[in-house]
Amino acid sequence: MCSFDAIVDKYGIKDQAVCARAKIVRAADTDRMAAVPEAAGLEAVMTGISIVSKDDHEAIEKAGPVYDAFYTNCKLKLIREKYMAEIEKMDRSKRREF
Repeated sequence: MCSFDAIVDKYGIKDQAVCARAKIVRAADTDRMAAVPEAAGLEAVMTGISIVSKDDHEAIEKAGPVYDAFYTNCKLKLIREKYMAEIEKMDRSKRREF
C-alpha cells in the first residue's frame, strides 16, 4: 500500500480508471516496477520532476498533468477492453473518431 491507496480507500473511490492508476502508483511508490509496466515510466518522470522543481509545491503543480495523462490512458484501456469487438471492425479513421 502507498499514500495514493489510502486516498482511494478513504474516499471510497470506485472509478475503474482511478483504481488502475492506483496500481501504477503503488508499483512505482513501493519499488515493484515489474508489477505494472507503466510504473517505471511514472517513477522516472516523477524523479525528474522532483529534481528540476524548486520545492514541493512546484513539483505538485508539474506532476498534475502527468497523473491526468496516466488516468486518461487507463480510461482508454478500459474503453478499448469494453468495446474491443466493435473497435476491431472499424477502419483506422473510425477508430480515431471513436
